[in-house]
Amino acid sequence: MRIIIGNHIDPAIRDRRDLRAWTQRALWGARDGDLVVLCAPPDPGFLEYATTLTGTDPNRLHLIVPSPGQFGGRLLDQPAPRRLGEPHVIRRG
Repeated sequence: MRIIIGNHIDPAIRDRRDLRAWTQRALWGARDGDLVVLCAPPDPGFLEYATTLTGTDPNRLHLIVPSPGQFGGRLLDQPAPRRLGEPHVIRRG
């Protein structure tokens, strides 16, 4: 199992309205059994599209979405390590 964190903190894009679509690009590198941390649940259509093309079984991915932080779920912000320790995240992983 690999841990893949889909996040982008480059200041050039941080101020965009919504980074959820940008960060779910991490799914391109995910393989069966990997744990993928995203700032929001992936779009179901994109999840199906990406996993079909990569040959990954989406049911064998462990998708983790911590509670929204200061960016309202558009980005994993600095307190993200604390949110990754929340009980619902640990149970899901």
